[in-house]
Amino acid sequence: MAVTVAQLRERIDESILIQLTDPNGVAVDETKLTHALSDAAGQIAGYTYKLSDADKPPAETLDAYQVSLAFYALAGNRPGTEFDSIRARAKMAIDYLAALGKSDSIAIDVETAGTPQITDPDLDLFTGKSS
Repeated sequence: MAVTVAQLRERIDESILIQLTDPNGVAVDETKLTHALSDAAGQIAGYTYKLSDADKPPAETLDAYQVSLAFYALAGNRPGTEFDSIRARAKMAIDYLAALGKSDSIAIDVETAGTPQITDPDLDLFTGKSS
């Protein structure tokens, strides 16, 4: 998973990228694109680093979320309905990644007779209490 600047430029209209990266409206600032993509990749890694390769979603899914998060970072807190849709896509990405990260919760199935199964992800194994 690593969306390149070239791939980001294929997915987002050039004129929009210029507006988001250059206050003078002249050209796309590729350094800002690189930083936004790197930050988005870091966010995704923060949610997925504990997952095995088998449990990670397809690269295409993570790439789409990386683009959404980078676009959100580039857009900042701009007013308007256009930003609402950018914010909604970024929120959807974060919600998905947060749920994905929680899927790594502890679920131990013990099949020994008389031993209860521990399936509560909030169970503190040291105190025996749910948090």
